[in-house]
Amino acid sequence: MGSIALSVERNVALLRQGRSLVLDLPDDAYREKRPGSTAESVGGHMRHVLDFYACFLHGLPAGRIDYDARLRDGRVEQDRGHAAAVVDERCVELSRVAAIAASQSLVVRCDADPGDGDDAFAMSTAGRELQVLLSHTVHHYALMASLLRQWHIDVPPDFGVAPATLAHWRSL
Repeated sequence: MGSIALSVERNVALLRQGRSLVLDLPDDAYREKRPGSTAESVGGHMRHVLDFYACFLHGLPAGRIDYDARLRDGRVEQDRGHAAAVVDERCVELSRVAAIAASQSLVVRCDADPGDGDDAFAMSTAGRELQVLLSHTVHHYALMASLLRQWHIDVPPDFGVAPATLAHWRSL
């Protein structure tokens, strides 16, 4: 299996892991922020993750990915069923990416000042961006897991843990 196909497979598996968790949660644990916390809700984190995938998928054909141009679909934050459906859509769309060469050149922008224009874009590849998406998703899953544990909701011990860390744990 080529590296881009493997990266796609890993991203799809990670998104499906999040989908499974989301569907197992009570609505309030998904939607609500922890009282007294400034942290996002679990739904907010899930929406953010899915927004990044949408930006990647939307920009890939033109070779220009702008992670700052997120849709911020509030329905994903509030409706677990809708979030699961969006995960399914992203997984189907990602499966089509495997046909794109990992070395495809891209320009990418993220966390830029809106006034920077084209100067805020940097060179990358589809393969590298899939690695970034995986890491970004793991990071937000870890935040989701932390929020849920504060609600005293059990979360699988491998949820929000980097693949390299999981491999290290298995080697001990």
